[in-house]
Amino acid sequence: MSVAQPRVVSDIVRSQRDRKAILIQAKSGLQSLCNLAALAPAPGLSLCFPIVISIIESIDGTNSNQEECLRLAERATEIFYAIINQTAERGGTITMGLNHSLNRLAEILETIKLFIIQQKKRKYISKMWTHGGDTYVIMQLNIQLDNAMALFELKSHIAIQRKLEVLRLLVEGRSADGTTSEELRTSPANGAIGSAFLPPAPSIFYGRQESVDIIVDNIILQEPARVVVLGTGGVGKVRLPLCHARVYGTSDGGHETSLSLVVLHHPKIVESFKSNRWFIQCEGATTPQGLVSAIANRLELSGDKLFDRIILFFESQRTALVLDNFETSWETAETRPEIESMLSRLAAIKTLTLLVTMRGSERPIGTAWTRPFVAPLTTLDLADARLTFVAISGGPEDDPYLEKLLNALDNLPLAITLMANLAQSETPMVLLKRWYSENTAMLTRGPRVEDRLSSLEISIAISLDGPRMRQNPEANFLLRILALLPQGSKDLEEIAPDIPNVHKAATVLKQVGLAHVDGLGSLRVLAPVRKFIVKNYPPDPGNWKAVQKHFETLARMSSEIERGMDGQAIVERLSPQTSNMQAVFERSLDIDGVDFPRVIRATIDLTDLFKYTGLGSLTALIKSSQKAEAIGDMALLADCIRSQAEIHYSRSSRELATAGFEKALRLYREMDGEHLSAQGRCTMMLGMVESQAGNYKEAIVYIELAIELHRRGKDVIGEADCLVRLAQNVICQQKYAVAIPCVSAAIRIYQNHTYLRGQARCKWLLGVISQERRVDYTDASETVADAALAYRFLGDVTGEANCLRILGRISLQTAKYGDAIQRLQTAMTLYRKVKRVYGEADCYQAQGEVYMGRRNEIAAEMNFKRARELYSEIKHRGGKVFCTRALGDIAFRRRNYAEAKQIYEQAMAMSRTHIDKCRAEFGIANVALALDEDLRARDLYDKVLPVFQQHGHAVPDEAHTLKKLGDVAVKLGNDEQAKDQFEQALVKFRVTGVVPAQADCLVRLAEVAMRQSALREAISRYEEAMELYCEAEDEERKTLCSKALEELKDVVPRTSHPWVRLL
Repeated sequence: MSVAQPRVVSDIVRSQRDRKAILIQAKSGLQSLCNLAALAPAPGLSLCFPIVISIIESIDGTNSNQEECLRLAERATEIFYAIINQTAERGGTITMGLNHSLNRLAEILETIKLFIIQQKKRKYISKMWTHGGDTYVIMQLNIQLDNAMALFELKSHIAIQRKLEVLRLLVEGRSADGTTSEELRTSPANGAIGSAFLPPAPSIFYGRQESVDIIVDNIILQEPARVVVLGTGGVGKVRLPLCHARVYGTSDGGHETSLSLVVLHHPKIVESFKSNRWFIQCEGATTPQGLVSAIANRLELSGDKLFDRIILFFESQRTALVLDNFETSWETAETRPEIESMLSRLAAIKTLTLLVTMRGSERPIGTAWTRPFVAPLTTLDLADARLTFVAISGGPEDDPYLEKLLNALDNLPLAITLMANLAQSETPMVLLKRWYSENTAMLTRGPRVEDRLSSLEISIAISLDGPRMRQNPEANFLLRILALLPQGSKDLEEIAPDIPNVHKAATVLKQVGLAHVDGLGSLRVLAPVRKFIVKNYPPDPGNWKAVQKHFETLARMSSEIERGMDGQAIVERLSPQTSNMQAVFERSLDIDGVDFPRVIRATIDLTDLFKYTGLGSLTALIKSSQKAEAIGDMALLADCIRSQAEIHYSRSSRELATAGFEKALRLYREMDGEHLSAQGRCTMMLGMVESQAGNYKEAIVYIELAIELHRRGKDVIGEADCLVRLAQNVICQQKYAVAIPCVSAAIRIYQNHTYLRGQARCKWLLGVISQERRVDYTDASETVADAALAYRFLGDVTGEANCLRILGRISLQTAKYGDAIQRLQTAMTLYRKVKRVYGEADCYQAQGEVYMGRRNEIAAEMNFKRARELYSEIKHRGGKVFCTRALGDIAFRRRNYAEAKQIYEQAMAMSRTHIDKCRAEFGIANVALALDEDLRARDLYDKVLPVFQQHGHAVPDEAHTLKKLGDVAVKLGNDEQAKDQFEQALVKFRVTGVVPAQADCLVRLAEVAMRQSALREAISRYEEAMELYCEAEDEERKTLCSKALEELKDVVPRTSHPWVRLL
């Protein structure tokens, strides 16, 4: 859906230049109008005339806030003219009270004049600095004009606007729509002009463009259209300035109202209907007679048989009519048939286009509504909510707390408007804290809270107090339950078994707009409404027991996830309920008489769901820990703390995980010897925290201790878990001979106990071993792919992500770069979902390696830097060292040799292991070779080669070093030695399966063969290399091979070749 830009009605109807011209003409008529009205001299009135004239004169030349200044001038002029006319209607009598009010008006007008003059003097830079302050000042000036209207009791919008329209006709000679004065005098309305009574289009209106387009198309293409715009209560009139809402009688803050005004002011609608556009507010018209009166008053009709006169009025001309807040008239069941009959009669008029706005989700019957229907308006999406908030508050769009604040408000437009007004003086961070403590009570604008535009609570209360809710008390009971469920529920019979007709109650809540069905089919209440209900109408204790029981049953399902039976089904069933379960358990812990151990155990049961999906938070577990300590249950306290630590570990929060496992371990040790298995789990996880940081030796010590504890506690599954973790760590040390027996022993235990998740872990580890050993990539891929499917069946997001990451690395090692990127990107998405930072970091690192293979240094650099940031976040030294060294390789490729050497030296200083230091020295040797320091380079290569050879699992490093020694021999003129080194390197690269490196060695051997005049050998080497470059998708080097082969046809041996530039 496209995002609509802010609309200003004056931009649609007439330009700023035309509006200024109207004001100038109005200025010249001020004194004559005063004389025509035969007003007696009055000090207060005389004081206002020059100020208004000065305001109009000051409009030209404003450098800042031009639209706002023009609107202030228009409002000031309109109000002053209205006061003149009102005074004339009273016979020109100026009482002491009226004169006092005029003096107050003069003060307000003087303030506006000074503000506008200030904008003329404003330089560009000061404009930028003071924009936020201007927004607040403009708002206050509009409020003062509102107060002036209240001061003079200018409550009749009809009286003001009709006289203003007459004035405009006098000074313009025609209407703003292009209708001439003669046409207006002869119109069937006898002088009543529909467009004169329109509130302005909302000046801030983001989103809803799709709905606007549908309505406008329906009206233009299917005339006469009958359109109804429905909306959830509180989908606020945020795009209608608050001051305008009071003036024009649009008080409910409904975004459906804003939508209808945007439609009425749409250029196509203005062109089609000109002045025959009517906006009639049904607020307060609670009976059929009241609705007739509201319409007749706006049309200035009187006499008997009023509704027949209304019908005749609309039959006499093409008209667009908006009936706003129609639910007020329609809601009462006793009079609803009569109201629907009246609506049907209006809809039957062939010259009348009808647009009805109302709260709720139900259309009145008896009218053939035009299709396609407009979808009921709900909340804004985040982007539109952010733009709306910033437009009103004037604050920065990138405030780090803004998104959290908007989410807390559920992007409800009225709540956004009121909160944004507060944000003109408070930051989103402060407002978010206030929201958690004050809730909806803070969303009240000003000391007067007489309407639902000024107070979110009044807006909600109006919906609660409607006839349908009063007639259906069961709907109130259901609403109180739903208000405590952030994600809503579709299990209505389970959560509310004591409500006999719960589905009827749900229908009522949807009809009045207090609840809606979300994309998952759950009946849901918006956050601000929930906050209000929970605060003022908590659920009945009897009803609450059923709610708690239902969610305890769901939590017990979560405890079965670890075994793996029906894991995916359980995850799919519980994921939409995570916030609900937490909210219910947290509330239950505050209710006297509840079985607290049972509730605490339910919160602990959620641990595996949160671990494997990344859903949920720790709030319920923290509260359970406090309650367990309060009731003196140390075993439950230790379990709560361990569960928190498990979740911290799964989300890469190492420090918090370590503190939690250590504290839980102490508590278990302080109790009797029945908690050996729990001690073993804590000890094993302390080892895995070390492993997460790359401290594999320390991790192994912890895990071996944990194995002993599980054996003493006769916990064979715990022992198998430890064996798997032990295998993970020795694999990281390239000790595959130790890892394989550990995995084999663990898988036997898991199979004997039908432990599916453990079996999937073992299968994954066997695939990792094959991948790390670089022996059979096909077997490794198949094994890891099988494990990925198993994890998906189990609903284990982390496990599936781990498999995809390894499959991506296999694709990298076999030069299938496109497959690698796709798998790594998918894995990263899953890791982010479960907040697994290490996995995400390794994916970025692997992507960097892919882009190095593709010779895209820019993309590689970005990925390595991001990976290093994430490794730093979790304090993973090995990952940081690798990425730093890779950045040195990029600098080397760019021939920034000094920078490359410096980075390699940094990597060497960071390295803990001898082999990592040798890898950094290898980079330094490359720099020396590039700078023609051949002997120094050879010495460094000779130094690191034995280390790589003795390591046993550094075959790629050994191969690269041999190849570089061959390059040194070439430079020193020893082709025989070079050939020997290149052939040794080729053998090693073939073992590892690194395709591009094999091709590079073959090219080197071809060049040696050419220098030795072994042309057939050279041709054979080039052809084999070209096939490998083709496999590796390296078009540049494939092309160079092709050119070399063409040159060989001329039998011209070369001692120098274009490859020297690239290798």
